[in-house]
Amino acid sequence: MVIFILQIPAYYFFAKQEFVRRPRQHSTFVLPFCCKIKNVSAQIVKLNEKRKNLTANIREYSLILFTCIRGFKNFLSKNFKI
Repeated sequence: MVIFILQIPAYYFFAKQEFVRRPRQHSTFVLPFCCKIKNVSAQIVKLNEKRKNLTANIREYSLILFTCIRGFKNFLSKNFKI
């Protein structure tokens, strides 16, 4: 148990030294993780914008559809006496 506890700081120390010595090899593991977090937050912002645009489009289309239905109903009532 004591050996295992002593190995943990040594592992982190050597891992850190490896990262300092050869950052290019390890950046494929560390940097993309940070970039993924940024990309995910950017994607969430884009999705929110798309959602806002979509709801605006749905409102606009439903208004057009409602106007068309009302106009068609008025046309039918004038011409065919419903």
